Amino acid sequence: MPVTEQSVNTRERESRIRGMVYGLALGDALGYPVEFENAPAVTGISGTLIISDDTQMSLHNVAALQQIVRAYGHKLRSPRLDTGFHNAARRAFLDEYVLFGTSKHNNRAPGNACMSSINNYRKNPAIALTGKEPAYGNDSKGNGTIMRSGWLGALPFDRETATVLSILQSETTHEHMLAAVSAAFFTNLTHRILSGQLVRREQIFTAATIICGELQNLVEGTPFAYLQPGIMLVQQAVNNIELSWADLICALQGGRNPNAFFGEGWVAEEALFNVLGVFSAFRSPKDGILALVNTPGDSDTIAAIGGCLYGAFWGYETLCTAFGRDIEQELEPLYQPALAEAVHLLNAGAQTLAAADTLSIP
Repeated sequence: MPVTEQSVNTRERESRIRGMVYGLALGDALGYPVEFENAPAVTGISGTLIISDDTQMSLHNVAALQQIVRAYGHKLRSPRLDTGFHNAARRAFLDEYVLFGTSKHNNRAPGNACMSSINNYRKNPAIALTGKEPAYGNDSKGNGTIMRSGWLGALPFDRETATVLSILQSETTHEHMLAAVSAAFFTNLTHRILSGQLVRREQIFTAATIICGELQNLVEGTPFAYLQPGIMLVQQAVNNIELSWADLICALQGGRNPNAFFGEGWVAEEALFNVLGVFSAFRSPKDGILALVNTPGDSDTIAAIGGCLYGAFWGYETLCTAFGRDIEQELEPLYQPALAEAVHLLNAGAQTLAAADTLSIP
């Protein structure tokens, strides 16, 4: 069955980008206090929303992208084979991640794999000839790559460019192919949604098969060809989920914990499948995000990814209506300016992205 498409007007796209930014921050903040705990159920927004590393690193990705567009904008039209650009872009991401790693606000349970690679680079920047060296030996497939990849789908470039950038940012901190594949998949998915190429939730796994095929074509014959076995593993998992899709939906809608089917979500592909399963099961952004929050696993990250997906699909206003709050105003004041500016930059064209002052992040 082909995936249903429709055009997205400028106003709707702006709402969706705003939704994906604040949806990620919302899911992150709701899940952060209860991650890896069997805590009492979270039922909605209660008190100021305090974000964690998921939102922080996503903001630093935006700042890194500004630097990349300024210096290498002319190389962003077809970047698959340009290893010189790949190396420079990875180093730009790393430079921003060092700012995250050394921030006094980086005390909100940052991921071990991310911090290990960041510290390797910070101690010896000269090792990063390609930008992959700090992650050597860090064969974690942790979710630190996918958590910061969703907003890349809003970039003012084609899907190939956005996906390549997603792979590059992944390779700076995680050496495992599934960490990069999961991030690339999610960037591709949000790009499709913002482009009007997925308008029915129940087609999410059909879209997943299309995405896997597109990723295989993108990496073939490139320095990213090593990802092909990982893409095949994701495709096999998608096929298995589709075989039991009806039973899975009934179980999730009946209150079963998504972690019971997909794992706790602290590794990248588990996080991805927790989100895809819940998204297909729950129409309401509130029901879906809270289903991801109220798990004993990596609640903040899977809810952040889920919030990003629901926000991109439904838009900011629907997200706020579902939770009965203006989400932007519920977030901690410290990060409100950076998040608002991120929305502006992701809605802007490439020239504005490059010309604007670099995003200021606490």
